[in-house]
Amino acid sequence: MSSSNPTQFVQPKRFPWGCLLGGCFTVFLIIVIGTGAIGYMGYSFYMGQINKFTSAEPADIPIVEK
Repeated sequence: MSSSNPTQFVQPKRFPWGCLLGGCFTVFLIIVIGTGAIGYMGYSFYMGQINKFTSAEPADIPIVEK
């Protein structure tokens, strides 16, 4: 049992762009996309409710005299 290097340590592969692009920027990007998606859904819901409860034509309101 003769080996020239009995203890070889395997270095784990690192992300090529480091922690900034691999972790922090990814989390930031997910937050921005999520906020945009929630904003768009809220806007769509709001505009749907506006269109549902309003009309393009004026309503006839009867005049009541006392």
